[in-house]
Amino acid sequence: TAQGDIGVAAARDINLDTATDSDYRYFEETKTKKGFLSKKTTHTIEEDSATREQGTLLSGDNVTVQAGNDLLVKGSSVVGDNTVALGAGNNVDIVAATNTDSSWRFKETKKSGLMGTGGIGITVGSSRTTHDLREAGTTQSQSFSTVGSTGGNVVIAAGNQAHIGGADLIAGKDMSLSGSSVIIDPGHDKRTRDETFEQKKSGLTLALSGTVGSAINNAVTAAQDTKEGSDGRLKALQATKTVLSGVQAGQAAEAADLTADPNAMGVSLSLTTQKSKSQQHAESDAITGSTLNAGNNLSITANGKGKGPNSGDIVIAGSQLKAGGDTQLNAKNDVILSGAANTQQSSGKNSSSGGGVGVSIGAGKGAGISVFANVNAAKGKDKGNGTDWTETTIDSGKTVTIKSGNDTVLNGAQVNGNKIVANVGHDLLMSSQQDTNKYDSKQSSVAAGGSFTFGSMTGSGYISASQDKIKSRFDSVAEQTGIFAGDGGFDITVGNHTQLDGAVIASTATADKNSLDTGTLGFTDIHNEADFKTQHTGISISGAGSFGDQFKGNMPGGMIAVAGNSGHAEGTTQAAVADGAITIRDKDNQKQEVANLSRDTEHANDSISPIFDKEKEQNRLKEIGMISDIGGQVADIARTQGELNALKAAQDTYGPVPADATEKERQDYLANLRNTPEYKKEQEKFGTGSNIQRGIQAATAALQGLAGGNLAGALAGASAPEL
Repeated sequence: TAQGDIGVAAARDINLDTATDSDYRYFEETKTKKGFLSKKTTHTIEEDSATREQGTLLSGDNVTVQAGNDLLVKGSSVVGDNTVALGAGNNVDIVAATNTDSSWRFKETKKSGLMGTGGIGITVGSSRTTHDLREAGTTQSQSFSTVGSTGGNVVIAAGNQAHIGGADLIAGKDMSLSGSSVIIDPGHDKRTRDETFEQKKSGLTLALSGTVGSAINNAVTAAQDTKEGSDGRLKALQATKTVLSGVQAGQAAEAADLTADPNAMGVSLSLTTQKSKSQQHAESDAITGSTLNAGNNLSITANGKGKGPNSGDIVIAGSQLKAGGDTQLNAKNDVILSGAANTQQSSGKNSSSGGGVGVSIGAGKGAGISVFANVNAAKGKDKGNGTDWTETTIDSGKTVTIKSGNDTVLNGAQVNGNKIVANVGHDLLMSSQQDTNKYDSKQSSVAAGGSFTFGSMTGSGYISASQDKIKSRFDSVAEQTGIFAGDGGFDITVGNHTQLDGAVIASTATADKNSLDTGTLGFTDIHNEADFKTQHTGISISGAGSFGDQFKGNMPGGMIAVAGNSGHAEGTTQAAVADGAITIRDKDNQKQEVANLSRDTEHANDSISPIFDKEKEQNRLKEIGMISDIGGQVADIARTQGELNALKAAQDTYGPVPADATEKERQDYLANLRNTPEYKKEQEKFGTGSNIQRGIQAATAALQGLAGGNLAGALAGASAPEL
């Protein structure tokens, strides 16, 4: 820093670079906690590292930096009150520095000994849960280079390439950049995230069994699930399931009394195992554009005198240029103005499996011994990616002049000025970029189980399966590419062909101030579209050899659920040119009728907004699944109530189960009772195919359709049982 002038010169290279500050932290601990017949061990690891770049500062009245070969300004600042001039015989690079960070979190929890079951019971076994989270990133947006003058000119001149990559250039007066080629591009903030959950559990479980015991367990589990819910609607549905589970428990107790079932309450001993794993990966690249801001005039020149792949080109990506006066872009070859992509990608997969086998015995007189087994499995995957564009913008208070010896390309760019003049040696190619987003997911699960009771020689079983699918895509132009002239109009001359793909040449001037002179002209529109579809499919079937052997299957029955949601939106981004003169010089090679070109630039971009909300649709599918469960519960309650009413009606005539009946006599008595006219008449009111059951099916289907946001589907589902 100096009060007067600063001059730095070198025969070869000058590097205004950064110093790196580093930080590292590591923490690891293991804790063991012992309880009554149990032990819990927790292993935790935390690791963090980061680097921060501290830049160089040159500050004075007039500042001059001249390198005989290369000049590098990285994450640093060169500022002055008057003229600031940077030059190099070869390359000038004014770029951002890169900060880094990484983080690792690991937690492993091991439990052994006596544990809870989630219902009423105890488990002796072991469990292991791990959570691994790794994040890393590189950041440039916080370490841009700055070259500026508060009250004078900024001059940057390179013998070969002038590269502005993640920098802010500011001039109180004029700004000029020159080189064989001039490249202006953004800084990047990139991040990755990987997360893994894994759980394994196995043990020997002692719990309540039988129709009443299982009902109590179900009610307790449902109540706990209600407490753990977060979403309001899902929590309300879970609360409904809890209430219905309580009703089912009461019915089970009443059924046990009416049938004198010795197995209504008992205890079970089972060996169970369960494991699950989920993995999620995400990565993103967010850009921050370079900025050039001149209080008066801005000039960029690519003279093509040096070597390199972009010699003679001006290439600007995802950056913003502003000038209070005139802006000039002069390239020996191409002028390329394009957008820069902000990208997001995510993927995940999950799986779980488990099962158990066990034995139970009823607590009543003459109770039998039952054996049972169950298995379950689930898996899923999802993938999403999205891109949105940061456009290059040029804003000038007066005239914007673009001159290219070859092509001028605007692909995701907007040029604004009171008057716009373009002289293109070959082709003028203008196109708009669409923001895109895609998401796909699929989740499926299956469960099955059965039991058999010795003595009564009865059995029961169930099987259930479900699948959820989500598919979404979105493609739409957010910011339309265009040349936007003010009251000064536009004067564009193209040596060969002009192509407008969803792009506009607009003006607020009167038509006599607007002129497009080109060899040939082509134009196309861009179709914007968004679609999503979600679907839940589920089926559950249960049955039993006699009433009450297994609570969930206390009557043969099943439930099929198919519901979902969908959405669609579309629009068109049109090519258009404001009213004025359009001159086609090469009429023999003109393929399209210019009369078909839209002249309405004001309404050319009919873009659409995203219509898909992933979290909302995931919760909606959960709602549909829970409504299906509730419908199954209500149908089961209705069937059970029909059985209870029918048994009562028959027993009013024929009496209850004899007090000293053997198991065979009890079963024979109940079989004969169910063949009586009194039983059949009452049971028909509630059984499968009855008006009540059909009404429940219709109501469930309607609720599923409404939960899916599909009124037509709701009406169709409500009508289906009646067709």
